[in-house]
Amino acid sequence: MKKYFILFVAAACLAVSCKDKDKGPVLSPDENKATLDETCTKAVQMLEVDHWQETADLITASAEALDGVQPTVGVYEWVYGAMANWYEEVKGVYITTYDLTVLQGNIAITDSIRVTEGTGLNIAYALKDGTSVEAKATIKNSNTKALVDEDYDTDADTLVAKTYVIVPASIDATVTAGGKQAASVKITTDVKLANEKPAPTDTYAATMAVSAGDYTFAVTRAKYSDTEIALNASIKYGKTTVVAAKFEAKGKLAFDEDQDLDYKTTTGKVNATFSILDNVELKGDLNYTEFVKLVDTDVKTEAEAKALAAGAEKCVNLTLYIQKTAQAKLGFEPYIAYQSEDGATVEWSAQPVVRFTDGSQYALPEEFFAPDGFPKTIEAVNTALAQMDGFLNGPAEEEEGEGLK
Repeated sequence: MKKYFILFVAAACLAVSCKDKDKGPVLSPDENKATLDETCTKAVQMLEVDHWQETADLITASAEALDGVQPTVGVYEWVYGAMANWYEEVKGVYITTYDLTVLQGNIAITDSIRVTEGTGLNIAYALKDGTSVEAKATIKNSNTKALVDEDYDTDADTLVAKTYVIVPASIDATVTAGGKQAASVKITTDVKLANEKPAPTDTYAATMAVSAGDYTFAVTRAKYSDTEIALNASIKYGKTTVVAAKFEAKGKLAFDEDQDLDYKTTTGKVNATFSILDNVELKGDLNYTEFVKLVDTDVKTEAEAKALAAGAEKCVNLTLYIQKTAQAKLGFEPYIAYQSEDGATVEWSAQPVVRFTDGSQYALPEEFFAPDGFPKTIEAVNTALAQMDGFLNGPAEEEEGEGLK
C-alpha cells in the first residue's frame, strides 16, 4: 500500500501550516484550529484584489492609451535590425541565439511610435489623463550560452537547426507613473554548465524581487545542484510578511541513463520552514535516505503497518508552532486503507496524524482539517476567488427578471 502512504505524507506536509515575540501559551486543539483559522484568514485577505487595484488600473489605462497606436517605419527597421543578430547559418546548420541585450533604444509613444538610439530599453508614453509613464529595462549577459533545442531531418538523419540562449546575468526593470514607482523587477542568475547543453548535474542559482504597488515577491535564494537544492521565498504586503518559506536539501541526486531522477538511489536530508504572518509556523526535516526505503515496503498486515508507521516517525519530523511555542507534531498510525464488503480482503497502510500536547490526535487531512473547523478561512478564500473572477471576467450578469427593485 505504498501509494497510499506517499499520498498521505504529501498531504500532511502541505496541509499543516507562528510571531517572533515572546513565546505564547500551549493551546488546546480547538484553540489551535481557531488560531490557524484566524491567521490564514488575515493572510488571504491581504492578498485580495482590492489591495492591488492601483496596479490593475495602471495596466488597464495603459492598454487604453496604447490602443490603435501605429509604429513608424523606423520601428520595424529597429526590430528587424535587432533580431537579425539572433540568426545565422553555420556549415548548413541554421543557428538561432536569443540575446536580450540587443533590444536597446528609446521608444517614445504618442500618436505613433518612434525609436532613437539609447542604452538599455526605455519606453515612455502618457495615459489619457496626461499621467506620464516610463518603463526602463537593463539587461546584462553572463558568459553562459546554453543549447536548448536541436532539430534533425529524420529522413536524412542530419542536424539542421540549433537554438541557443545567452543566459542574462541580471535583469533590472522599473515602471514609474506620474513620477512614482509602480512596479519593479530585479533578477540575477549564476549558471554553470559543464557542456553547452544543460544537464541535471549542472549548477544553477538565482535571486528575484518583483514589486507591484504594496506587494513584493522575493526569492532571496534559489540554488540547484546534484548535491544541494535550496529556496528562500516570501510575499510581503507593505512591511508585513504574509507568507515565507525556506527549503534546503543536501545529499546526492542520482540519475538513470536517460538523465531522469532515480528516486531509489538518491540520498540526502531535507529541512523546511513555512510561516504565515510570522505567527503560524511549520518546521520540519526529512531523512530522505531512510524514507525512500519505506516507500517500497509491501504492507499487508496490521503488524507491518505498525512497523511502517514507526519507521516513518523516525524519518519525518514536523512540528507546528504558534508564537514560537510547539503545539503539535506529525505522527503516523496504522489504518485500514481498504476492506472488501465481505471482509475477506483487508489492506493496511500508515496515515499521518497530528498529535497535540494534551495527548489527543487527529488523522490528516480529513479529521483535523475538516471544512467546518476553518469557516473564516473558507469564507475568505471564496471571497478572494469571487473578486478575482470579477476582475478577470467583469461583474456577473443578472438573471432575467432580477435587478433593482
